[in-house]
Amino acid sequence: MNGLQHFGRALSAEQLKIKHSWAWRLVFLAPLFACGMYFCIFYFKGEHLIGESPAWNSYFFQSTDTVYLVLLPLFIILLNILVHQLDHNADSRKILYTLPTPKWIQVSAQWLNVVKLFTISMLIYLMVMLISGKLLEWLRPELGFDQASLDQKYYLAYFKGYLASFGILAFQFIFTYFLKNMVLPMGIGMAAYVSTLVLLRWKYIPFHPFAYGNLAFRDYFKTAELGNQLFTQPVLLSLSLTAFLLILGLLLVRRLDVK
Repeated sequence: MNGLQHFGRALSAEQLKIKHSWAWRLVFLAPLFACGMYFCIFYFKGEHLIGESPAWNSYFFQSTDTVYLVLLPLFIILLNILVHQLDHNADSRKILYTLPTPKWIQVSAQWLNVVKLFTISMLIYLMVMLISGKLLEWLRPELGFDQASLDQKYYLAYFKGYLASFGILAFQFIFTYFLKNMVLPMGIGMAAYVSTLVLLRWKYIPFHPFAYGNLAFRDYFKTAELGNQLFTQPVLLSLSLTAFLLILGLLLVRRLDVK
């Protein structure tokens, strides 16, 4: 059996493993919670939140800005823990690493599985956010959602935030993969998360991995030039950190002794 077949089977196994798990449920519940929360806020207090900018832009910016800064890092921490906890609790890696399959294939399959779950959740958030905006347009016409559609540049800003969040995803993936005690990666992630909120106005915050997503999303509101660029500093730093951590993880897993 060649490497491609091994990789395909490993991906299928990862998909079957998370089926009916809390990791899979979280993918749907998290974006529904975030969108539902801001839908209720704008439904009851929308007239106090919409300024001079169009209603759609205010709604999308205020909700998504909070998601990238506050909610998404928590989601990534929890998602990685729920995915890897299945392996750690069942000690399944003892069996996996005795199979005639390279270890890097197992790690790569798990990483792509986490990326897939993350991407699905981000797409659900975007879809539900647009649907909830349409509901507000129908339920609260006085807010002005029918006067202008969402600025197309917000979609680019959202995608940039998505790419810039890969640094957090890889950071938590590596710690959660190698640390069997789930309290440790959760503690590390929460420490990094809290430090982001505390140091938000620090001049070196652009180099904090947990701030990349929010900073990339906000590029649109700094200058028109940054808003039209895809690979801005937060995106490049995030993708570089992701590549570094994944290469480090592949090197470490070759020396991993599963007991």
